[in-house]
Amino acid sequence: MLRIHARLAALALPVVAAAAVLLLELPVAEAQPEVTAIFPKDGEVLSGPPPMIRICFADPVNVRDPDDGGDFGFKVEDPEGNSLGLRIVFKIGGLGVDLFPGHSIGPNEGEWHVEWHVTDPETLEPTDGELTFTVGPEGSPVPEEPPISCAAGEPADSGTPADGTPDASEPDEDGSGGGGDTLLIVIVAGAVGGAALALLAYRARRRRRPN
Repeated sequence: MLRIHARLAALALPVVAAAAVLLLELPVAEAQPEVTAIFPKDGEVLSGPPPMIRICFADPVNVRDPDDGGDFGFKVEDPEGNSLGLRIVFKIGGLGVDLFPGHSIGPNEGEWHVEWHVTDPETLEPTDGELTFTVGPEGSPVPEEPPISCAAGEPADSGTPADGTPDASEPDEDGSGGGGDTLLIVIVAGAVGGAALALLAYRARRRRRPN
């Protein structure tokens, strides 16, 4: 009986070792802030410069003070390339930010440029993005408040998505779609579980046999 147990253990050991190796080699998911909505939209044409620019995120971003581990930056440039002063107001919980640009000293009509840089509060993974909008007489009226609200899980609205942020629905570079690692773990876990169940069943049969 001891020999049988030893053989079963020897058969299960390579499977367990393979599972451990796979788990160690799997890449760790790195949290990266994802932009879900933005106003103005990238490429939008407005009749005047908006008094407020709003950016929404799927999850909270790092809003700590720069002297306390915070890492964020925003820039708004007028059509002449002048960088305007900004008042930055983060939403409660870090799910969005409102930017209040100062007045431009040049003409308002033309192409405006917005850039942002935020990080994840835990991993500090960065997200950088940018958009452009145009101010002209043929543009849409500027709303008093941005027509979007920031909340977790909002569907993507517009604007340039975060650079380097992959879409979960897109396949990986190898076309696998990221599901191969999960399948391998399931297969290995099933094999380990099967070996354990076989050992338990054998012991149960041995106990039921008459002496």
